[in-house]
Amino acid sequence: MEEDALLDTIPKANFDSHRSKQRKGKQNLLILVLVVCILFFVSTTIVLAAILGYRESDRNSESSSGDTCTTSTCIDAASSLRKAMDTSVDPCEDFYKYSCGNWEETNVIPEGFGVWSTFGQLGESNSVALKNALEQPVPEGDTGAVSKARHMYAKCMDLDLINDAKEEPLQELIQTAGGWELVKIPEPEQWSLSDLAKEHYWRSDAFFRFNIEADDFNSNEVVLKFIQSGLTLPSSSYYTTSDSTYENATKAYMKSVLMLLGADEAPDSGLDDAINQIYALEKDLAEIFMPSTDLRNVTLTYNVWTIEDFNSNFTSLIHIDHYLEDYFSFAGSDVTFSDVILTTLDYFFSLNDYIENLKWSELQMKNYAKWSLVKHYIPLMGQDFLDAYYTFTSVVTGNGERERYLTCVSLVENSLPMAVARPFADKFFTNSSRQEIADIIHGIRETFKQRLDGHEWLDQETRGRCKEKVDKITQEIAYPEFIKDDEKLNEFYNNVTIDATTEFFTSYIEVLKYARADEVSQYGKPTDKTRWYLPPTVVNAYYSPSFNKFVFLAGILRHPFFETGWPSYLSYGAIGVVIGHELTHGFDDQGQQYDGDGNRLKWWTEKSQEAFQDRTKCFEGQYSQYSLNNQSVNGSLTLGENIADNGGVHTAFQAYKKRGSAPRLPAINMTNDQLFFVSFAQVWCTLYTDEYLQLQVTTNVHSPGPIRVLGALTNSKEFSNAFSCAANTTMNPDDKCQLW
Repeated sequence: MEEDALLDTIPKANFDSHRSKQRKGKQNLLILVLVVCILFFVSTTIVLAAILGYRESDRNSESSSGDTCTTSTCIDAASSLRKAMDTSVDPCEDFYKYSCGNWEETNVIPEGFGVWSTFGQLGESNSVALKNALEQPVPEGDTGAVSKARHMYAKCMDLDLINDAKEEPLQELIQTAGGWELVKIPEPEQWSLSDLAKEHYWRSDAFFRFNIEADDFNSNEVVLKFIQSGLTLPSSSYYTTSDSTYENATKAYMKSVLMLLGADEAPDSGLDDAINQIYALEKDLAEIFMPSTDLRNVTLTYNVWTIEDFNSNFTSLIHIDHYLEDYFSFAGSDVTFSDVILTTLDYFFSLNDYIENLKWSELQMKNYAKWSLVKHYIPLMGQDFLDAYYTFTSVVTGNGERERYLTCVSLVENSLPMAVARPFADKFFTNSSRQEIADIIHGIRETFKQRLDGHEWLDQETRGRCKEKVDKITQEIAYPEFIKDDEKLNEFYNNVTIDATTEFFTSYIEVLKYARADEVSQYGKPTDKTRWYLPPTVVNAYYSPSFNKFVFLAGILRHPFFETGWPSYLSYGAIGVVIGHELTHGFDDQGQQYDGDGNRLKWWTEKSQEAFQDRTKCFEGQYSQYSLNNQSVNGSLTLGENIADNGGVHTAFQAYKKRGSAPRLPAINMTNDQLFFVSFAQVWCTLYTDEYLQLQVTTNVHSPGPIRVLGALTNSKEFSNAFSCAANTTMNPDDKCQLW
């Protein structure tokens, strides 16, 4: 347990510095020890009396004697907050260091991690809870959903058994997907681009992929959205650097895996040539990839094409109707197709030109496509494959091999998310805690609407429509209700066949086939807006513009984001800002293009739209000036998240102030307003490896944790007032970006 904050105020004696052979020195030492012991005893007695002096029913209540909350929940919160802070830092110069400085000093990035944060700490705590749940014995003859998850986890943890299978499971899959002569698995038929349908079904992402999603302009219907894909490295920018580190790591990774699968390593076997050609093709693709910033532009990425137009314009690529018919038939579905959405239109034109002009040989394309299938299954294999995989990821992302249970929990959690969520929900959630979250959400909603009246840049017509949209937002908290019903949960995974005899790799294939069938079943039906798109147990929350819905997953509704019995300033500073953040996504540079029914319509007046665009430019410029460890933030890529962070802080603070007075925390000489901002900042305490930080700023739409704190709070007048920051100090610049 952490030391109580009350005890942090007791001076610590350095006994070694007082050692002396002189009698007087010994006497002084004894006196000093006696004084310290008396002080320790008195202070400890006070703390224990504060904790034990409350009835159990009052344990988590905000009410307390006087103006200080002395429940055990408040004492623990005070200790946790204080231990992370570095109060030697001026909060008006660097509030992140002020809030997280000591956390950084007392934490290290665990082995196998590229990043470590309070997010990560909660994630690992959740993983331990899931580990314990998945390790529970399965009742004999039980074929329920939770038992399937436990069988899958047990087989994943049996690494010796997985090692004994060697390359065989993956070889069998390659054979099922059409073979691969490079690794000595016969190909019954000559490969062509038409084989992509089968390979994509089995998880290849060669050249492109598609998603079944709600239509932007009619959210009640689903459409097929095609997008660029197929790189081994995290983004296209990794292929254009002059540093050969990533190229060498990728080629070495490919060679290790292909040799394990049976490829001939002799110098004249052609293996090295094949690897060089695969990498060269990926590099060519990277050069025609649409930039990540453009992918956030919902106008550029919505291009409707009929089947006939696609086939007549992309004559060298694939017949899109044949491709879809084959893919859907593998998943057991037979439907008629009309239109498709090309998310990355220019990419498809360039890709077609490359193929038409014979930029790559058919052998080169085949080897690339086969590799694009194989690479997705390496984490499921034995230790030899894992060694190759983690050697590669440690260079590229800073992530390496972790404790086996963490890997297995993650794999099972993502394979059977609702089954895994059931024991987690049983252990950690009550109706009262869900109601408390619902109350905070209500307060955030009402405050956001009230704040709209103060935004003079919005005209009355647009303001009214914004309020209507807020009222139409639907919400989900913790987990879907059906997982608490054994019959419904078991029916949900009825078509997944996993028992005690099912090998781990086979279990994964069972889940994949189930997921593919579920995926294609959505097409041709009205959009199911009740679907959950992330496992309930992960540390996250999300907003869907097409559904106009936000979801707060069970995994994030724990400390340091939420705890029943926290004073309002802690709850609103942590989970309250998260709620405000997700709500604001409905009004960021992407979300504000969708109305209250989730449709992309012109529902703003021109005047308000122009004012909105002018204000977003301020955020783009502000965040582009930030850097962390010499890695610059991309203000365009992160624009939507930065807008949401700022809106979340403003809205949550005002909502908290409407709650009225709350008792102060013990042994922290800070106001409740100040603690609101500390609670917010400590959610983002983060340590990065250089590799992971580069990955973050290159590919992630979120700014790095420290920047999220600094960026949002420099725009907050309430923050500057709370800490009495002088004008034009680092955290209180004269020019502030303001939107929501």
